[in-house]
Formats: sequence, C-alpha cells, structure tokens
Amino acid sequence: MKRQVKELFAKAERTKEQLDEMMAEFGDSLIKLLNDEISVEEHQAMSKAVQNVQKAWKQQMDIALKALLLARKEAASKWGARPYDQYIVKGDMRGRVSSHLTVDDAIKAAKRDRERCRHPGTGMYSDVLVYQIDLDGELHPVDEREYEKQKE
Repeated sequence: MKRQVKELFAKAERTKEQLDEMMAEFGDSLIKLLNDEISVEEHQAMSKAVQNVQKAWKQQMDIALKALLLARKEAASKWGARPYDQYIVKGDMRGRVSSHLTVDDAIKAAKRDRERCRHPGTGMYSDVLVYQIDLDGELHPVDEREYEKQKE
C-alpha cells in the first residue's frame, strides 16, 4: 500500500511541475499578448490548457490523499488503533496501551504509563515503547531520547 500511495503522490508531483512550467509560459504569453506578438486566441488556448492541467493536478492530489487516508485507516485498524492514529504505545507484557495521532502525545502516554507502574514496593514496571505505524501496518520503534534531543 505504501508503494501505491507514493506512486500517486509522485504522479501528482510530476503534474504540478508541468503546471508550474505552463504557468511560467502563460505569464510570458500575457506579455506577448500585450506586445501583439501572439493573438488573443493563442493566449486563450494556453489559458484553457493551464486550467485543464490544474484540474488534473487537483484530481490527482484528491486521489492520492484519499488513498493515504485509507492506507492509514487500514494500518491503524490492524493494531486496534483509531483510524487516523500513526503512533501506538505498547509492550510485550502490557500489550497495547494507547494510540495517538502525534509522536509527542505517544511519548507523553508512554512516560505516564511508566510512572503509574513504578509504585514503590509493588515490583511492577511498564515495558511499553512507542511505535510508529507505517502505511503497510508495520510497527517501527521510535527512539524517544533521540526525538527529545531533536525537539530541543
């Protein structure tokens, strides 16, 4: 699924590049129109072509975004997370504790779980880690310390 989503966004990016080139040419054609170097009909044809490419780009982006959301929903549901959550807090012994949209929220939840399990004299501990759920539904551990360093 991840490859398909990347391909959809790549296709939209190529169309956006084409649109940017056409917009530059369209700006030049406006100057040429004012200098009577091209006809009104040629300028209108170029305008129509730009509009068509812009419409195609918007459609491609809509399709890519919908595919991304669907992939995220499927990946999250594999782990019992809410549809748009990208991070999960879980441990081998504790199981899934929670799921989160942002890495900050997931790290806070993991720290909170560790603190709650660390009661004096109980011998309990929390084995939870923060994982990112990729679009294929695979879990990738998040290096919490490294993330905190980058955040500073």
